Amino acid sequence: SHRQAIKVLRELRLAPSNRRYWWMKQRYIGYLSYLLAREHYVIREYWLAATWFLVALWYDPLIGLRFRQPRDTGLRLIARILKSYAAIPACVLRGVLHAAR
Repeated sequence: SHRQAIKVLRELRLAPSNRRYWWMKQRYIGYLSYLLAREHYVIREYWLAATWFLVALWYDPLIGLRFRQPRDTGLRLIARILKSYAAIPACVLRGVLHAAR
């Protein structure tokens, strides 16, 4: 599962000679966290989704670029980036509304 892969990557210690791969590890943790957040969102676990979106952005602030389409340029590209940031308050709002029912 994504959660187990994230745990393994977090515990992975790179040798000093391989420190240049640190950013790759960080980006991959962000990518897996984003996928996990989307899974939680689909099954309406909005609080967990918001948490995992936050984790994804912590590890890769430009995570939205990893999910772009080839035709995304200009404003569409900016929208992809902002969409990943807007996901957190959207999930929190949906979590509040869902809990109020």
